[in-house]
Amino acid sequence: MVWALAQGLTLYMVTLTIRHQKAHSLKQLQRGMAASWRKWFTTGREATERRKAWGIKHYIRATEVTHGPNGWHPHLHIMLAADRLPYELECIEGSNAWMAAVYKLLGEEWMPDHTHGMRITRIRGNEQARYLSKLGLEIAQISTKSARKDGHQTAWGIGQDAANQLPGAGELWEEYQAAMFGQRQLTWSRGTKKLAGVEEVSDDEIAEESERPECMVIEPSAWDAMIHAGILPILVGLAKRSMPELVAWLRGAGWYGWRLLPRQTRAP
Repeated sequence: MVWALAQGLTLYMVTLTIRHQKAHSLKQLQRGMAASWRKWFTTGREATERRKAWGIKHYIRATEVTHGPNGWHPHLHIMLAADRLPYELECIEGSNAWMAAVYKLLGEEWMPDHTHGMRITRIRGNEQARYLSKLGLEIAQISTKSARKDGHQTAWGIGQDAANQLPGAGELWEEYQAAMFGQRQLTWSRGTKKLAGVEEVSDDEIAEESERPECMVIEPSAWDAMIHAGILPILVGLAKRSMPELVAWLRGAGWYGWRLLPRQTRAP
């Protein structure tokens, strides 16, 4: 987001979450979060007026999911480029609006409090790397993501435990895959990629670059998790049909820990 700072815009991170309990399914929580987000930020008159009043020009939104003593914990990290930081009263209004959106769509059981529901943190120039990592831009590098943090386990940690056949891990991994299938974990506001100079590349283009990749290498931890999840027949079937279809399916299902090799390169 160097380009945004160069344009004189202010960067800050908004983190949104909802109340969660061990009995809540991830699918419930994820769908509820997504619907509440739309009501709070993207859909309707109030959301439009809030974006305009806050001077928001661009955003990048990431979905992060962990699991801990109180069950699944989904939350949204949104990096915003705006004319300024929101004023204190605007922050209070934004927090109230988020709580109201969750209450209306999910009910009181899921409604967060002011302390945990919405947090705003300014991003200064030398802090960009840390916040970009928090957004999940390094999510494809499975080995760089910590498996456990503050008593909560990441999805990849659960996948590794499932591959090692630890008790209960297989069920959690299957629930994660089912809930996150087809969900976009990283989204950009319209036109932001173009302004930032980020090239839009389709899955077909990725799989059919000039070097024409002929094979896919899957990291051992991801491979073991795929075996445990029982998806190898799906992968083999898609690979036989076309590489673009396999790539699109893996991305849509949230599977990472793989890479494509060009034709002239041999797998190690």
